[in-house]
This record gives sequence, C-alpha cells and structure tokens, in this order.
Amino acid sequence: MRLIDIPRAWAGGLANVEFEAGTGALPGITTYNDADTGFYFSAANTIDASCGGIRSLQLATLASGVNYLKLSPATSAAALSAGVLLEAAGASTNVSIQLLPKGATGAVVMPAGLVATPGITFLADLNTGIWNSAADTLDVSCGAIRALQIATLASGVNYLKLSPATAAAALTAGVLLEAAGSSTHVSIQLLPKGANGQVLGPAGAVALPGIAFIGDIDTGLYQIGANNLGLATGGTVALDIGNAAAPASVGTTPGTAAATLLTMAGAVGGASSIATTGVGGVGGGFALTGGAGGLAAGATTASTGGVGGALALTGGAGGAANDAANVGTNIGGVGGAIALLAGTGGAAANGTDTGGVGGALTLYGGTGGSGDTGGVGGSVYVVGGAAGAGGAPATGDVHLGSIVAGTARGVIYVDTGMTFADAKDIAFNATTGTKIGTATTQKMGFWNHAPAVQPVTIADATGSGGGDAHTVLNTLLAALEGIGILAAA
Repeated sequence: MRLIDIPRAWAGGLANVEFEAGTGALPGITTYNDADTGFYFSAANTIDASCGGIRSLQLATLASGVNYLKLSPATSAAALSAGVLLEAAGASTNVSIQLLPKGATGAVVMPAGLVATPGITFLADLNTGIWNSAADTLDVSCGAIRALQIATLASGVNYLKLSPATAAAALTAGVLLEAAGSSTHVSIQLLPKGANGQVLGPAGAVALPGIAFIGDIDTGLYQIGANNLGLATGGTVALDIGNAAAPASVGTTPGTAAATLLTMAGAVGGASSIATTGVGGVGGGFALTGGAGGLAAGATTASTGGVGGALALTGGAGGAANDAANVGTNIGGVGGAIALLAGTGGAAANGTDTGGVGGALTLYGGTGGSGDTGGVGGSVYVVGGAAGAGGAPATGDVHLGSIVAGTARGVIYVDTGMTFADAKDIAFNATTGTKIGTATTQKMGFWNHAPAVQPVTIADATGSGGGDAHTVLNTLLAALEGIGILAAA
C-alpha cells in the first residue's frame, strides 16, 4: 500500500491524488492507527465505507448522474431540532428517496416515537404521524393527539383491508373497508365505548339508503325524518315506521292517496310430488302474543304476579272532514276494518276430488292460572263500536254468520250456556220475521223445564162438542206445561 502525504502531493502540483481501490478489510483511504476503517472503491462510480473491516455504507449514482443524496446537519428551515438531514437533490424537479431493505425479512426500522413526537412524521408538522405505543400496535397522531390505533388478535390470521371501492363491490367511487384473512368468515365489529356510545351512519334516502347491501344498494334502511325510520326495497319505500300520522305503514309514502296493505303471513307449505299420493307441507304459523306477566317472588309477604301484556289489533282511524268554509254536510272517513279470516281450504283440481276444509277461527279467553284456588278463565268479548259524540247515533252492530250480504247465513252453534245481562232484550226483524225452532222434532224448554218436541195437534179445535171445550183447554194446558211455559198443576 502506498502512503501519500496529501498536502505535500498537492503542493507538488499533482492534479489528482490517486489511491488504491482497497477492500473492505483494507480500505484505500484510511488512517495511520485504524487500517481497517476508511473508504474504498468496490466498482466504477462507487464509493464504499468500511468500519472494522466491514462495509457499512455504499454510495453510487444512476447512469444519468443528475440526482444525488445529500447528508448534512438539519437546519431550522427543515422544522427540525438539532439533527441530521438526509436530502434528495439534483437536476430533476422531483427526486424520491427509496429505502430498500434486502430480502423478504429485511425491514426499515424506525423509532417507536410518542403521541406528541411520532416515530414517522413530517418536516412541517412534527406532532402528526405514525408511532408505536406497544407491541403489535400501530398508532396515528394528529396534532399530538392519538386519532387512530390499529392492533390485531394474537392469532394474526385475519385483518382489516382499506382500499378504493371497485366495480365488483357494486358501489360508485368510494372507499372499501373489507375484512380479510385466512378464516372462511371474518366479521367486522363496530364497538362504541360506554353506555351512550353509538355507531352513527348517514341518513340516506329511499333511492340510496344509509345502510344498504353490496350488490343491491337501493335496498336497506334510511332516515325519512326526525323519529322516522324507513325501509326501502328497490329504491321504493316498503315500510315507514314512526311517522306521527301512521306509526307503521307500508308502501307509498304516508299522506298520499294510495296506501298499500300491510301483510304478515306464515310461510307457504311445501308442495308434494305429483307422482305419488303426496301430502303438502303444513303452512307456517303466525303468532301475535302479548308478553307474559313478570314473576313475583316475595319471600315474606304475599306476592302478585305481573299482568300479562295486552294484544291490541286496531283498525286505522277514519280521516277527519275538515271544511274550513263549513260548506255542505261534511262526512268523516270510515274507520279501518279488522278482519280475522281463517285460511281457505285447498282446491281439488281433478275428477271427484274434494276440496280442503276451510280453517277454523277460534277465539279463546286465557286459561286461569293454577293454584290452591285456580284463577278464573279470561272472558271473550265481541262488542260493536261505541257511538261517536254528538247527536244520538246508534252503536255499532255485531254480526254473526255469513260475511257476504244477501246470501244465506251460516249456522251459528252455541256449545255452552248463554246468559243475557239484565235489561237486555232480544229483538227480531219485522220484515220476514224469525223462527224459534225450525223443525217439529227440535226440543225446547222454558224456565228450566226438560226440553220436549212440539206438542201434538188438538182434536176438534173449534170446541163444537158439548164437553170438547174443556178437553181442548186441558190439552192446551198440558202442552204449555210440557214445554215449561206454564208450571205443572
């Protein structure tokens, strides 16, 4: 190795001072007392630094040579405290700095940092950036305040993916927050903090609900207005909940001329095979049940269980007739009806087949509770509507029988005793009239007398014979006594 005294060589008029290329173990430029630390030249256009015989830095440039890396003390203009500035420089307008670790497990290692001084930050905003508060945790600070924390479970097999929305997501341009990982099903949980924490979303509109579905973005939940929730299907309102005028309405927007029927139905029973004598599946049930009363568990005093919740089916109120000018005779709208209809019997399509029997409709009072003395069973009331205020209108009627006007009424069977309240009369129609008993073989009795068939006809009803009048009277008395209209002598 040649040793050169640089000041003397320069003074001797040498244009360049040449050194040996050297190696990592014996650099070409070194010091007298540390021969394996210095600079050497491993290739053309390349400078290497060796420390203790080990290469610790290599400087090279691209073929164009217009850009380079500048290492200098940090200045106040860089918005940094005392430190080192690693700066890209050169003739190009924009020059990037790339940090390229080697190998699959090579890494760019940064300081953990703190919430006020993140490990990865920005020249003009030193308290905003990314830092590491704990193992397996990534934090983001904005203005020295933690704005986001990202962590993972111990297994680390699933993760959250944030990316631009794609056409496959059936969304317009936006952001896609996606659960990913090796598990088949990965849920996304939104967990607000505290009893009053909430997950807040946009109100949306009927055509684009605030909560919708990938692949069907015009179906979902949206906010119609304050305290008013809407369910949209295909961009059309399907259910309006909480509207002051219609707490639960379906179809077109409440307040418009058309209203759509609200239908709640059990599922249709499955069809049987046509190849054999099949039996169709039973239709799904549909139950509306009031809540059970609460348990009373008094330890030292008599307890009373809670009252069961009522179940109310209420037709809609008729619309008011509000003519401010008071012109003509205004008539309010008819109140909505409530129909309880048992299911129609199934049709029989061929030959001498018989259609199915229509479903029965049964109204039961609640069963009394068991105990040392059993509770009284609940009553069933069928009551016509009360008359409205003003004038002397009649109360609503209760009709039992066929629901089709002008047709024969169905038979009404009374399977238990019937008791009329005091001062309640039985009135009959004055046009055609009403029969009590429709056949001579039907038995009836009065005032707790054993029921009997119709009495026989009295012979010589005119009383032409001398003693026949007395016979007729005795026969009539016996007949009246026989059915209980008169008490027995």
